[in-house]
Amino acid sequence: MMKKTFALLLAAVMMLALLTACGGGDKPADTTPPADTSAPADTGSDAAEPEEPAAGGNIGVCIYKFDDAFMTTYRNALQEILEGKGYQVTVVDGNNDQAKQNEQINTFITQGVDALIINPVMTSAADTIIATVKAAGIPTVLINREPTADQMAAYDKLVYVGCDAAQSGTFQGELVLDNKIVACTLLPETKGIYKIHLQEEDVSHMDISKVHKILLHITKSLIHVNQNSPYSFENPIRKIDGLDIIIQPEDGLCGQTCVAMLAGVTIAEVISVMDCREWQGTMGRVISALNYYGIDHTDIIMYTEGRDTVLPKCAILMERMGRFCHYLVHFDGIYYDSHAGIMHEYDTSKLLGYLEIKC
Repeated sequence: MMKKTFALLLAAVMMLALLTACGGGDKPADTTPPADTSAPADTGSDAAEPEEPAAGGNIGVCIYKFDDAFMTTYRNALQEILEGKGYQVTVVDGNNDQAKQNEQINTFITQGVDALIINPVMTSAADTIIATVKAAGIPTVLINREPTADQMAAYDKLVYVGCDAAQSGTFQGELVLDNKIVACTLLPETKGIYKIHLQEEDVSHMDISKVHKILLHITKSLIHVNQNSPYSFENPIRKIDGLDIIIQPEDGLCGQTCVAMLAGVTIAEVISVMDCREWQGTMGRVISALNYYGIDHTDIIMYTEGRDTVLPKCAILMERMGRFCHYLVHFDGIYYDSHAGIMHEYDTSKLLGYLEIKC
């Protein structure tokens, strides 16, 4: 909660800094380079207050949806802080609809707001949002949906405030290495690729000229998307007695789509819950999203590695797809694939493993 509170205050301070640096109303722009915000914040009582910009100006705030407990607290506090600095603040509800939010952004631009704070509905919309605000020359703070470095570099009046998406993908796990259980940490590198860090004493006996078979079990994810959830395993979002097929709108969203089919919600909602874009829906994030929706599952992924297997009634299947994994759902003898659609037969030689869903 302390980190979330700091992020909230930082969003407000960054907005005030942008307005000061880029000029608000009829004021000329201040050409002084912005302060270095990379140093740790001093939260003590003697910490220097940021320089107050002149009061006045209109700020538009776009929230991905209002019926999110944390974002409700966030937007209310953000509005209070900015209005306390003398700004007029208008906050709008995106209703978890990216097209609607795009319209809201354009409306704010037409109305001539001095700055925007945007909590995107979908991370994949970053290019469109950034291009829109850049064309209008409006200082903008993006919150909670991290753009790529290239996207951030595209506009000099753009800042991001929120969690580091890569750090959010760190996992704790155990692997069985030559019949020995070893604790390990998985650190993300790029697009679903993780580096496993092991202690020297755990690998000193290994002959690196030989192939070693490893069984990996994720024991602890640092992705806590189940926080502030209205659901639990005792009170899930729904009883799974059937599935409707959902086709992913873009490649790389199969994990998010599997969760959407199981929870009976839109893929846009799952993307916002998981807070990850294409090719970032790892099994760890999928499991955390299942926990958020109260969808019970086994604690261990069963690795079949192409062997014949009898699948449980409901499971998320993992199959190899080049350097990545592709996820689909099996329910009661039918296969629901976000790319291929509904299938009544499946080649289990492609199957790496599955996570059983209890229903």
